Amino acid sequence: MSDKMKHSIRGVGDPALVFVHGFLCRPDDWASQIAAFSPSHLTINCQLRGHAGLPVGGAPLTVDALADDLCGLLEDREPNGPILIGHSMGCRIVMEACLRSSVRPGGMILIDGSRLGEDTESAREMYRNAINRAGYNAFVEALFDGMFMGEHPTWRQALIDGAMQIPSEIGMGLFMDIVKWDCERLEPALREIEIPTLVIQSTAMGSGGRRRLAQGEQSQFQELAMRLARHCTSVTVHGAGHFCIRDSAATVNDAIRDHIERIHTARQ
Repeated sequence: MSDKMKHSIRGVGDPALVFVHGFLCRPDDWASQIAAFSPSHLTINCQLRGHAGLPVGGAPLTVDALADDLCGLLEDREPNGPILIGHSMGCRIVMEACLRSSVRPGGMILIDGSRLGEDTESAREMYRNAINRAGYNAFVEALFDGMFMGEHPTWRQALIDGAMQIPSEIGMGLFMDIVKWDCERLEPALREIEIPTLVIQSTAMGSGGRRRLAQGEQSQFQELAMRLARHCTSVTVHGAGHFCIRDSAATVNDAIRDHIERIHTARQ
């Protein structure tokens, strides 16, 4: 069972670009991309259940269920060869939807994805213990605070405040499901994806938390995608935090534009 996915549409033109935001985030994270691409493309900006004031709905709030919501949206709208674009948790949702949808995507873009574990039980125990020690609110605040490096942007506090407004029972359950998906589904999903895929990466996860990528460095997520996905390229965005779609929007938009052009050229 899936729920109807709330979304907004701007622009016309193929291929349609479908944007999926991250964990505890909002669709307005994509404002710069919608402004850049809606003059020439149909843009579909998704709002996930349980986020930004939306009710959870009747289906579970899991990566798989949110992917089913996205599949339902694609099947309702029937865009021609859409490009699915996810940020952070949204990467998991677009990967899963790509493999489930009866509407075949023309391409996919994964922006600053990560992997939160490899063994389900040990990874979930580690994060559960961390949340229990700090408390859920402190854990989420630290999680989001670590996504910003250098001088904090003016919109940082509003983003954190929005994340904190989502009830802990929603956020905790979804976060633990993300960990499970990473352990059990990330590698199989990457192996099964057969459409042109671009990874845009600005940060890496490590034992000390999230950090910017150095010149010439790739994250574990980038390396994994390049090794397992059949038609994958990657771009590193230097000097940005996790929300490179906002604080390095021009660079990200150029990479998206280049990927669209590569797909177009390959079809000719």
